[in-house]
Amino acid sequence: RDGYFQNVEEIQGAAVPAGITVQPGDNRYVDVNKDGKIDDNDKFIFGNPFPRYTYGATYNIDYKNFDLSIFIQGVGKRTMMIRGELVEPFHYNYGMTMYTHQLDYWTPQNPDARYPRLANNGTQSNTNNF
Repeated sequence: RDGYFQNVEEIQGAAVPAGITVQPGDNRYVDVNKDGKIDDNDKFIFGNPFPRYTYGATYNIDYKNFDLSIFIQGVGKRTMMIRGELVEPFHYNYGMTMYTHQLDYWTPQNPDARYPRLANNGTQSNTNNF
C-alpha cells in the first residue's frame, strides 16, 4: 500500500484495481510491474507465515511451602500479511461494533489516518483486493 488517495484528482490517471470505483480515502496500491493497472501481477511476497524459530522455557522453583513456575514461549522471524481487526476497522469478527482504537479512519480532515475511509463492506471500497 502506498497511502490513501486524498482527492479525485489523484485517482484520475492513477493505476487502480479493475472493477472497483475508487474514492478518496481508499488504499493506493503500488503498481509493482509498472503496467498502469493494479492486478495479480502486482502482488509480491510480503513475508512468511511460518516462524523460522520456535522457543520455550520453563523455570520452577520451590522453597518450603512456596513455589513459583514461569513459562515463556515465542516465535522468531515470522512475517506475514496482517488481516482482520489489526488493519481493518469493522472487520466481520467485530460484529459491526466500533472500538476506540478504530476511530483513526480517513476523512478529508484526517488524511494521515491509520485506516482507510469507512465503507459498509469490502465491495464498496478497494480494501478487498490485496
